[in-house]
Amino acid sequence: MIPQTEKANERQVLNNAGGYVYQVDGLEQLRRFLILGTEIGTFYISEKKLSKDNAKNITKLFKNSTSGIAAIDEIIRVSDEGLAIKNDPAIFAMALAASCENDDVRKYALKNLSKVCRISTFLFTFISFCDQLRGWGRGLRNAITDWYLNMPLDKLAYQVCKYPQRRVEGCQPWSHRDLLRKTHLTPNSAKMNTLFKYIVEGRDLKTKDVVNPKTGKTVHKTVGFTDAAFNKLKNDEVLKYVWAHEEAKKATSASEIVSLVNDYRIGRESIPNNLFTDKVWTTMLENGMPMTAMIRNIRNMTKAGTLAPLSNGTRLVVNALSDETVLQKARIHPISVLAALNAYAPTKFGNVNSYWYDSSAEPEGYTPVPQVVDALEDAFYKSFKYVESTGKNILIAVDVSGSMSRLMEAGIKNMSYCMAAAAQAMVFARTEKNSYVMGFAHKFRDLKISARDGLETAMTKAQDGNFGSTDCSLPVRWAMQNNVDIDAFLVLSDMETFYGQVHTDQLLNQYRSKRNLPEAKMIAIGMASNSYTVADPKDRNSLNIVGFSADTPKVISEFIRGSF
Repeated sequence: MIPQTEKANERQVLNNAGGYVYQVDGLEQLRRFLILGTEIGTFYISEKKLSKDNAKNITKLFKNSTSGIAAIDEIIRVSDEGLAIKNDPAIFAMALAASCENDDVRKYALKNLSKVCRISTFLFTFISFCDQLRGWGRGLRNAITDWYLNMPLDKLAYQVCKYPQRRVEGCQPWSHRDLLRKTHLTPNSAKMNTLFKYIVEGRDLKTKDVVNPKTGKTVHKTVGFTDAAFNKLKNDEVLKYVWAHEEAKKATSASEIVSLVNDYRIGRESIPNNLFTDKVWTTMLENGMPMTAMIRNIRNMTKAGTLAPLSNGTRLVVNALSDETVLQKARIHPISVLAALNAYAPTKFGNVNSYWYDSSAEPEGYTPVPQVVDALEDAFYKSFKYVESTGKNILIAVDVSGSMSRLMEAGIKNMSYCMAAAAQAMVFARTEKNSYVMGFAHKFRDLKISARDGLETAMTKAQDGNFGSTDCSLPVRWAMQNNVDIDAFLVLSDMETFYGQVHTDQLLNQYRSKRNLPEAKMIAIGMASNSYTVADPKDRNSLNIVGFSADTPKVISEFIRGSF
């Protein structure tokens, strides 16, 4: 037997913990980056180095036209289907593509910009990244021009009001006015000209001193809108949202806001903070409040009394969270639901025995509504793409070693990689009736997690069981020692294994032979955006996949069934 600290074959590479593992291909590493990001880093590697390693991998993909275009297609797919925790990694990857030296890749990226930068805040982020990577050439200006001209004007008006500007840390802020001036964009209709006038000059009529470039003399120029001119937008089917947005900004009573929500469906960003009453929140819910905005404001709605036991607001929120179609259409990511659950009822994570726990997250000014808490937990499962049970014997192995104790994502206080892996394991456990959840580090640990456990219970059991070093071969060893027939091993880990006296894939081959299960499958579910795996990429019965993608359970189910 060859220990994991030594190479088993020439295809293996050294991981950050000192063990030898396999390296996923560039496209799979890209998927991990897109879905998990590098915001926190891992136990063994800093955020800065992890980001640098992923940038190198992406840049390498873009050097070749075939792999570069395939990479952009994957970026678009992950972004468009809402598979990632955040869209920023996809935007960064598109900025790298738009700045690379390969003409085919650069042009393809700019041509498909709007598929990733669907809203203006994404566009501003893209520009912020590009500003650090490249200059303002014709291709970039044309791509920005197309973004504005190809968007339906009513939707563009909404974008202008909802997301007027954004600043990315370490970069200068960007706004619609900045981009119009940078591109010298010419409107293609009178109504677009009016919208651009609003963007550049603002609502209020005022006199501005302007220097004539030809004469050098200063002249007085009137800009903005007269009341009569602006009020014409009130009944304009395309630009009426702009009028309602400005009316909301100067409103002084909740009743005015209620009327604007009913008549124009104005969004959260248009409403002054002091006017968010129970009636305003309820009216927004009744008018189909966007799912993302609803989830982010559950705390505020509870504080306002909108969400209370047996209230109409609670009924509306619970019904929305129970609608799987709406969740999927809104691209609600499972991690976003967990973040909302943690923010709304942080005591669900507070019993976890972890030094990461932040007591400042305790709710103030409200008591979480049990029906809403339950609906959020149900929404977590519904946010994954639907999958049916395979009927196979499946061992779900959660890495609870020390390296998995690190915080997974900055947006979720008190959640470690280990807890996130346990939450993902619950999705499989509830789908697959013939499954067993085990924990492992350098020793096996029975977590006593069952499909009937709630998320709080499962994550607490995993974190309470956190200990030791990493040996990803233990799930297979457990099956061999206990003479259990396993059709598929699901290993959720950061893949920083090093402790075992035998490599995982070698032990798997022994198990297949001993149990006469040549088709026994190994699914290595990566919980960090590094390039490592314990599953041999050349083994047709092994699958490397990134954890917490919204389609992970579906892809795994199809693989176990032999659909690909």
